[in-house]
Amino acid sequence: MASSRTYPTPLMSFFYLCLIILFLSTSSQSLSSETEALLKWKATLQNYSVSALRSWKLTSSSSAPIPCCNWFGITCNKARSSVIEISLPEVELQGTLDNFTFSSFPNLLCLNLSGNGLTGPIPVHIGSLSKLILLDLSNNYLSSVLPPLSNLSSLHFLDLYGNEISGKIPLEIGNMKNLVELAIASNKFTVPTEIRDLKNLIYLELSFNNLSGPIPHSLSNLIRLESLYLHSNQLSGPIPSEIGDMKNQIDLELSQNNLSGPIPHSLSTLTRLEFLYLDLNQLSGPMPSKIGDMKNLIDLELSENNLSGPIPHSLSNLTRLEFLSLNSNQLSGAIPQDFGSQASIVEFQLCNNLLSGSLPQQICQGRSLQRLVVQNNKLTGPIPDFRNCTTLMRVRLEKNLLVGNITDSFGVYPHLYYIDMSHIRLYGELSPNWEKGKNLSVLKISGNNISGKIPPEIGQLTRLGLLDLSFNKLAGEIPKELGSLSTLFHLNLSGNHISGHVPIEIGNLINLELLDLSANMLTRSILTQLRQCSKLLSFELEFIEWKHSISNW
Repeated sequence: MASSRTYPTPLMSFFYLCLIILFLSTSSQSLSSETEALLKWKATLQNYSVSALRSWKLTSSSSAPIPCCNWFGITCNKARSSVIEISLPEVELQGTLDNFTFSSFPNLLCLNLSGNGLTGPIPVHIGSLSKLILLDLSNNYLSSVLPPLSNLSSLHFLDLYGNEISGKIPLEIGNMKNLVELAIASNKFTVPTEIRDLKNLIYLELSFNNLSGPIPHSLSNLIRLESLYLHSNQLSGPIPSEIGDMKNQIDLELSQNNLSGPIPHSLSTLTRLEFLYLDLNQLSGPMPSKIGDMKNLIDLELSENNLSGPIPHSLSNLTRLEFLSLNSNQLSGAIPQDFGSQASIVEFQLCNNLLSGSLPQQICQGRSLQRLVVQNNKLTGPIPDFRNCTTLMRVRLEKNLLVGNITDSFGVYPHLYYIDMSHIRLYGELSPNWEKGKNLSVLKISGNNISGKIPPEIGQLTRLGLLDLSFNKLAGEIPKELGSLSTLFHLNLSGNHISGHVPIEIGNLINLELLDLSANMLTRSILTQLRQCSKLLSFELEFIEWKHSISNW
């Protein structure tokens, strides 16, 4: 039986050969064109990391270029026929993009030149990168206006953060339907309403621009949006209630603007929200009563507004809450007593309000509390048992009407660096355990009813810079061990019942700037001890003050 297999004719063989030659020629030309474009741009750079771009050169054995697919920061397709990624973040590039031939990279998918020193405008020819998916030019010094980007229809990620680009974002941005992330913060942009058409947007970063006027209601059209950053602008007017329609929100940051009016109750419906920053505005009225419905909230920042009324009881429902900051408002009434039992709470900041009643006695139950800041309120009642709060780092209870035994209510705090319990109603004696707080730099317990002696163990707090035990009922002598506090710059023991001589070791406090031992029962043989304290600006002894005169002794 005869075979049915056919063989190519000479004409067909010639045709196939031409196709192969054409393909190889096109690939070679493409690669050569891309290599040439990269070398040309490198030659115009004023500076770059030599180690990073060492591979960007011709071979030593021939005049042919090394295939740029092998160069640092360059990725080619599988066929090694075209560049698909240029990634050169933080390699000290200095220069412009004027001589970057964008048209030489028709298959480029990713361009990342972030964290360098590039200057000048973004060339209009960047629009020739029609296949580009990621463009990251963040943290450079690019300026002028943004060119039209309508041809970049494949773009998913656009990051221009931290440049000096100004003017209005081109209206064509509304045509970039595939855009998922838009980060253009820290520039000088104004934003067109067409941004509402970016229905696939998940991440929108517009902070640190010169945005003014109201927040556009049309932003609620971005129903897939998870992160919205509008902080640090000059936005004014109320927060649109329509923001409550953006159900996918996880991070909403509107702080440091001039926003006014109440916090919309609709925000309570954002049950996926984890981070809510509304601080440093002019918001007024009460906190939303159903704020506790935001079950996933981790960080709630409402400080420095004009909020009034009570703290809602529903706040106790936020079992994931780690950071709560309501400082500097006009909040009043009692703190919900079941708040603080959350194991997650790390920062509890309510200072400079009109709050009354007692601190939640369960505040340390979670054993994760690091910052407790409630000064300048009208809090009364007993201070909680802080002995289990071993994670504390910063504590401010001053200027309240709290009552407690300092001997029994405090334990050992290895991470504590700042504590101020001045002008409340503490009594008892200072424990030697305070010396175990090796990171303590500020210890202020003035204006209380503390008695007994100053523990000499305090002299082992090698990082202590400020010690204020003034206006208590301390007695005995000044421990000579205080002379070991080499970092101390402020020492105030005034208004006690301390007696005896000032230890000669006090002269070892070479960084001391302020010393107040007045209103005690000390002898006056002190001038000799202080000769070495060359930084001392003032000291007071028995209501007599010397300033700037120690160098003459």
